[in-house]
Amino acid sequence: MTYPVSEDTLFFKQHLEKLDLEGKKLLEVGTGSGELAIRAAQRGAKVTALDKNPESVEKVKERAGNEEVELEVVRSDLLGEVEGCFDFILFNPPYLPGKREGDSDPLVGGKKGIELTEKFIEQARKYLTKNGEIYFIGSSLADLESLESKFEVERVDETRLWFETLVLYRRST
Repeated sequence: MTYPVSEDTLFFKQHLEKLDLEGKKLLEVGTGSGELAIRAAQRGAKVTALDKNPESVEKVKERAGNEEVELEVVRSDLLGEVEGCFDFILFNPPYLPGKREGDSDPLVGGKKGIELTEKFIEQARKYLTKNGEIYFIGSSLADLESLESKFEVERVDETRLWFETLVLYRRST
């Protein structure tokens, strides 16, 4: 299943518009629909988009072709197939707490809702350029206090939905 464009993606996209992307290397992990990756490429970034779902990879390639956008789309579980360093790394992870049953629920990020995000941050650091930045989403339903205390992350913005607050985080090198 390809994760559809939803409130979290649109919230993230608002902030993508504020970044200086021209000529920058950008990696989107878990691209899903490709909404962020394609928009970043349209704004002049050299984009690599990753997703472990082969259906999502093919759909993003097709969509990029239809929109005449150049980007690289790679099948990868988190950063397993990544080469090189990036100025920006984006991740809209599964962020709700619960038991992960394979890929049956694309929103569940582990028991506390942060386990997949923690794994991502630990991996992503080594793929950043000097002065590079990681951006990712978290949910008020997850254990954000634990995430914030473990990693040096900055809250960039938040938006209130009817059942949760989404938080956009930044981590710099």
